[in-house]
Amino acid sequence: MMSWADKYRPKNIDDVILSPEIRKQITDWIESWKEDIPKRRSLILYGSQGTGKTTTAYAIAGTFGVPVVEMNASDQRNRDSMKGTALMASLYGDLFVDSAKRPSKVILIDEADNMFERGGDTGGIYELSKIIKNSANPIVITMNDLFEFRKKNYASDVISSSLVIEMKQYGRKLDKNYNEFRRNIKARLLFILKNEGYTLPDQIVDRIIDRNMPDIRSMINDLEASAVSGTNIGDQSSRDVPEIVYYMVDKAFKRNYDETLRSIYGSDIDDSYYVSWIDENLPFKISDLQDLVSAYDLISYADHLIWAMERKRHYELMAFPMEIAGGISYYIQNMKHEYVKYQSPSYINQMSRTKEKRHALMSLALKIGLLVHMGAQRTMDDLWFYSLLYQKNEGVKNLLDEKLNLTQGEENALTRSE
Repeated sequence: MMSWADKYRPKNIDDVILSPEIRKQITDWIESWKEDIPKRRSLILYGSQGTGKTTTAYAIAGTFGVPVVEMNASDQRNRDSMKGTALMASLYGDLFVDSAKRPSKVILIDEADNMFERGGDTGGIYELSKIIKNSANPIVITMNDLFEFRKKNYASDVISSSLVIEMKQYGRKLDKNYNEFRRNIKARLLFILKNEGYTLPDQIVDRIIDRNMPDIRSMINDLEASAVSGTNIGDQSSRDVPEIVYYMVDKAFKRNYDETLRSIYGSDIDDSYYVSWIDENLPFKISDLQDLVSAYDLISYADHLIWAMERKRHYELMAFPMEIAGGISYYIQNMKHEYVKYQSPSYINQMSRTKEKRHALMSLALKIGLLVHMGAQRTMDDLWFYSLLYQKNEGVKNLLDEKLNLTQGEENALTRSE
């Protein structure tokens, strides 16, 4: 089942929520292509994640009524790749588009600031600058950090040949553009709810907007999760991470993949955290050895993908391992159906306990250091001595209890007990 964010993705530039200034710039650029090939054949859209750069690129193609040829961070990042894909797309028409139509496609170079970095290779950027100057079709380039991209060789040629727009819809909260942007977003969210046959209290919709501003996709994901699950995702006080992931793991062990995907898309849980939760709870849901082997094979594959994507910086695919792990129930033939109280990953619990112990030790060293006029590090080195005195000398024990107001964790650290 398609997520609401994909289902309601804008089809043309008129459907995209943009500030008047940005809309005019993009609309003028689109119109310039209808008259003739313009001087600036590429459009650079830059800004933080979730500000609608890729959505706008597809909406531009929808306005032209042509397909998108996309290259992103998962493609090869060198000169040959640019020649093989972008150059051919820029110069030649499309078999499925009227040959008299101009342009015949939109070329999207997604996340350009993450491209062309292997081994210091800059051949791809140089080739891109040449492609822009000769392209018969519009090129849209998206990036998060224009200033980082500007440092690369030949990047200035790309920038000077492009119309550059920062995807920042307002300057600050409560200015005119902010209020208009917020009103338009709320109207869009209420339209989606009505169209899907759901209702939510007005204050929950407001919280969803405020929590995710200006990331519209995250707003729609939270809206879907709140409406379908009946959970108040918009309320930050109720959006407790262990509680949310507990709900998501429970969905994964029930054989309803659509509901599992909804829970994944409607959350901002880290992918490795989600996979670790499922991994931890497999033995509680599986009794058959072969089922356990199959399940761990799937989790291992998801875990390997997380490693590979982080290593190669393919962050746009990070939901993929969660989608794989979320299908775990289909790999289990003999599922235990009795109630299971899911456990958080043991290594996280251990890290938490270790962190608490370190915090108690440091706090204890600071308190004793203030009492005896010594630095915390020196006190930490001598903590064994104070621990011995505390345990063997009743007078010292009473003095420290009275002066230091020890917490339970600090007392445990002083007595070397758990």
